[in-house]
Amino acid sequence: MNYTKGEWKVTGTGIGDYFIEPLMARVPRINDAQLIASAPDLYEALKAVDDYLSAPYPENMKLKQIAADKLISALAKAEGK
Repeated sequence: MNYTKGEWKVTGTGIGDYFIEPLMARVPRINDAQLIASAPDLYEALKAVDDYLSAPYPENMKLKQIAADKLISALAKAEGK
């Protein structure tokens, strides 16, 4: 899948104009901006979950914690934590 690589982050004035860097997409609400900025992290977390679910036992047990960590991190970013 092709998308803009690197960390996406929210910048803005705090009064209704938020931007997603490096996309420079303008978003009026902070919650929407945080969710959009977390998209690459959420994608990578879903890939990790797919890897975990697709792997045979016992190899999948190594992937379980990786997937869980990526999910926790991506959800926190989406929630602005």
